[in-house]
Amino acid sequence: MRLGMCGFVKARPPFANLTEKAEIVSAGTVSPFSHMKQHSLLLPCLAAISILLAANFAICAEKSAGRPQRIVSLSPAITEQIFILGAQDRLVGCTIYCTKPAEAEKKEKIGTVLEINLEKLVELAPDLVIGSSLTKQGTVGKLKELGFKVVIFNSPKDFKTLFKQFMELGELIGEKEKAVAIASESEKKMNRIKTLVSALADKPKVLFQIGASPMYVAGNDSFVGDFIAYSGGLNVIGDGKSGVYSKEMVVSANPDIIIISTMGLAGEQEKNGWMRFDSINAVKKDKIFVYESSKICSPSPVELSSTIAEFAGLFFPSYKEKIRLCVIDSENEK
Repeated sequence: MRLGMCGFVKARPPFANLTEKAEIVSAGTVSPFSHMKQHSLLLPCLAAISILLAANFAICAEKSAGRPQRIVSLSPAITEQIFILGAQDRLVGCTIYCTKPAEAEKKEKIGTVLEINLEKLVELAPDLVIGSSLTKQGTVGKLKELGFKVVIFNSPKDFKTLFKQFMELGELIGEKEKAVAIASESEKKMNRIKTLVSALADKPKVLFQIGASPMYVAGNDSFVGDFIAYSGGLNVIGDGKSGVYSKEMVVSANPDIIIISTMGLAGEQEKNGWMRFDSINAVKKDKIFVYESSKICSPSPVELSSTIAEFAGLFFPSYKEKIRLCVIDSENEK
């Protein structure tokens, strides 16, 4: 048996011989049970063909509706969001850095975020390739020349853009309603927290450090700056823009809390480096925290509210339980 267009069966029906021959018993007589035996063999075959036809009809219906069936993701954030939307079965390939959730590691790998194995990607025959602002323009051009549909999502500059892009992704892959529902629920939780902490006094001054050597500080003009605002803190650089700052400037600003976003041992080393500046409130009160960059720089819409709740708990320890309930109560309303 082989499959033809749209996977429909193109083969001689396996029960054809049964309609051409009658079962011959000894002495050349036809068995009175021949029709019964033919039907007992015929029914399972008909059932199998019906299942094949139904499955192929569903696949063709989805294709005709424009719902992509073979997706390749060139972005770890996009890969995670595809899983969140429940479309992982249609994800046929992603990068080696696509490790969230754990199931993503089992998907076919087509290279890194920056260097794509075009030959491998072509073999996967995707009907949709989704990249990010890190995807090289040359790669995008080659894929389009080869006839692939390529859609690029740039890095979001704030939470609003993150949710907007998430819903656009949902519409792109045929999961719009699910994306809207997830975004709405997450925003509800975030706004509960923001409403609670905005009314609190003694807001801490927060330094959000991205990496080290040089030290890059996140301002209110950045995606990371939204974490400080929603969690009830004050950015230590005020209206200053994101960029490289000296530690001397930080010392003079005297942050109450320092959050370092980096990877691996570098974060702990940077934390230890701050300990010699014992005049800073964050050092005096042991308020220096290290977070993996993926949690800060590319959070999913689902985990965003829990990360904000975590930061708000650091900023206002005595309100930690009330902050936690902002998330729990939202879930109980369903």
